[in-house]
Parts: sequence; C-alpha cells; structure tokens
Amino acid sequence: MQSLNPASPSGLPNLPSSTLPTVEILELRTDYRSCHIVLPDSNERTAAIALAGEYYSFFRVEKSEARAQSICAKLMQRGHQPVITRVPKGFVVWTLEPNAQLATQATSARLSDTSSSLNSSTGAPSEKAATDAPVAPYRILVSPDQYKFCNIRVPDLDKRLMAICVDGLFYSLFKTLEDVQQAVQIVKKLNYRGNETIITKNAKGYSLWVLEPDARMD
Repeated sequence: MQSLNPASPSGLPNLPSSTLPTVEILELRTDYRSCHIVLPDSNERTAAIALAGEYYSFFRVEKSEARAQSICAKLMQRGHQPVITRVPKGFVVWTLEPNAQLATQATSARLSDTSSSLNSSTGAPSEKAATDAPVAPYRILVSPDQYKFCNIRVPDLDKRLMAICVDGLFYSLFKTLEDVQQAVQIVKKLNYRGNETIITKNAKGYSLWVLEPDARMD
C-alpha cells in the first residue's frame, strides 16, 4: 500500500501537476440533490449529494478550484470516484459511496437515539480504516468570539437545526459531552468518514458540531 505523505494537508500522496486529471465541476443545483446518507459501517448521518442515482459523501471544502482538482486527482489515484460542486465559499469535494443508504427523518431519529454508542466505545479504528479513510481536521474553539450561534435548515429535513457559524460555514450540533477526551474520541470516529468537525467549550462541557456544506440560515 502506498504510504501517505504527511506533508499533504489532505492526507493523500502528492502527485506531479502534469499527471493530475480534472473533474467536471457541477455549477447548477439542479444537477444534483443535497441529502444525508448512512454508511454501512457507521451510525452517523453524513452530508451527501445524490447524482444520477448514486450518493456521494462530503469530503472537504476548498477555496480554490485548483486545490479541489488536485485533491480529486489524488482521490482517484486511490480508487475513489469524486465530484466537485461550487458553493459561495469555494468548491466542495464529494466521494462516491456505492453502499450508502439515504438517511430519512425516521432514520435520523433512530441514529440520534443510538449515537450514545459512540460515547461508550473507546476501541481504535482498524488499521485499514485509519489508513484508507480521509481524516478531516477539527478545531477546539474556547472563545465565543470565534463563532456565532444560529439556526439552519438542511435540504432533507423539515425541522431546523441548532448550529454555529465559523468562517462563513455552518456546523450543526451533534452531541455535548462533559469530558474532552470523549469528545475528541468521537470526533476522530466522525472524521474517519470525512466529516469536518469543530468542538466548542462551554459551561456544560464540550459540544461537537459537524459541517453542513449545503445548509442555509433559518
């Protein structure tokens, strides 16, 4: 297996620019549908898009088209099938999930009830998961000046969600825990599936927030 280059922010090997193929950018929202999916090895809702009968999970947001294309090329080198959508803040990279299921509102409620299993689980991910799955960065914000509370709407849910806005992006509340180590453990599990996550410190402990790339403020 090809080793990862630690100098690469995406956790993927660097390739010469001349060898990088390009991915068509989906400019129109009518080209795809925003949704949330559940993956076979996970109990979490993951932001996704539906395109031509297939589901693509969120990987990351990049400010420049060149950077998004570079990441897509590296993902394809690893056997993934990515697509790119344009959003006001830049370009979103998504990867094909052939075995994903659509997360309906009923499914989302069930996942909310079972998400506590993440809290009680302390086992480390398998070596394959830690090596092959994308690891998104996370931050711990300790000052309220670093974010703004708000309510958002996501395309596949009728109810509004509690969220924070950080650098123009929206993150929905996933869970609040008293112990920071438990919070970091859950964040690592979420990040192995490509969920970009932020932790905030408050009077109740540590709140976990997951990026909602297609959310709008309510």
